Amino acid sequence: MSRVTAGRQGFVLRCPLGPKLVWNYVMPAVDSLCEIDRKVVAEIRGVGTVDLYSRLVELFRTGSSEALAQLRAALAVSAFQPARAVCHRLKSSAANVGALAFSRQVGLLEQRCVEGDLARAQDLLEGLQGAHSGLMRQLALS
Repeated sequence: MSRVTAGRQGFVLRCPLGPKLVWNYVMPAVDSLCEIDRKVVAEIRGVGTVDLYSRLVELFRTGSSEALAQLRAALAVSAFQPARAVCHRLKSSAANVGALAFSRQVGLLEQRCVEGDLARAQDLLEGLQGAHSGLMRQLALS
């Protein structure tokens, strides 16, 4: 049985894998996954006359919800290669709107898919899903 404890930098998940073997994974707090890098926003808003940032946010809003659903479906059947491809696209898309912590977390999920580590991949996906609505709220304010 796994156990989650809160810490300053996020949550530590302790999951027994055998009689004495335990892996630790530090999951960022949901709030940090919702943060938007204001420098990225300012740089993108400063490009051209069209509000490129608003267009990118709208694309992310629709695409990220779909990507998370695709990831759920892929991991439900241990389809790591399709999940990895979805992660790769979502990671880039998140970085484009300044959601750098979210993007890094998707990158970790992508790596777990490469490794075929279903338990950790599902844990990471759960955290991303939990943070997604808060991230959408932050994007609407940016």
